[in-house]
Amino acid sequence: CDITDVDQIIKLREFVKQTTGGYLHILYNNAGISIAGPATEFENDQMMTLFKVNVFGHMYMTKYMSEFIIAGKGAIIFTSSVAARAPLSWVSLYCATKSAIDQYAWCLRTEMQPFGVRVYSVITGGVDTGICDANITAPKAGSPFDVDGVYDSMRASAQMSRITNVSPQKYAQGVVSVVESKSSVFNIYKGAKSFTTHFGSRYLPLWLFEFLVSRHFLALKVWRNIKKRVMAQDKKSA
Repeated sequence: CDITDVDQIIKLREFVKQTTGGYLHILYNNAGISIAGPATEFENDQMMTLFKVNVFGHMYMTKYMSEFIIAGKGAIIFTSSVAARAPLSWVSLYCATKSAIDQYAWCLRTEMQPFGVRVYSVITGGVDTGICDANITAPKAGSPFDVDGVYDSMRASAQMSRITNVSPQKYAQGVVSVVESKSSVFNIYKGAKSFTTHFGSRYLPLWLFEFLVSRHFLALKVWRNIKKRVMAQDKKSA
């Protein structure tokens, strides 16, 4: 089922209704894609596709399956991310989609509570998957971000999920254990540095948190080189 295609979701709804008699105990909204680059340089179609998969697709699935979940007094789970908590370098759109789905899930949680339905948003840290493998790229020629160090920084960003020792199986088992316990928590923190990143975003000074994130993704050199270029251009035009 392509979750960006409402017609397919409606067909799936009918399949579920016929197969289960109109009951679901778990709806796990997990599909996701990622693209990388400076926030102002994404292609329009890339932006639309990312939000269709990471946000609207999950909203469609929840809309059309909610009746069955309510009947089963089940749980709805969304895969959010530390990207909803931190300004991860070069994946601003991905961060925006994960923030959006986390907030949607939070509002949904309050609305579903009277029906006995639990809603979880998983703040996912590093997990060894290929979601960012295609993100090893570089800014367009002539981009104001095309300075020394930018490729290394974007490569570090693309490898953020690979440089962990958290397998998808370990991550999934951790999430399932919380859901099966019927815990009343909303956010589930699983994956490398998940809660640490969340904690830092809430309690560290903004400048310090931004500095630590930029250092982790080798972006400090990029910011310095951009500032040098801007200062040189300002002197030339003065």
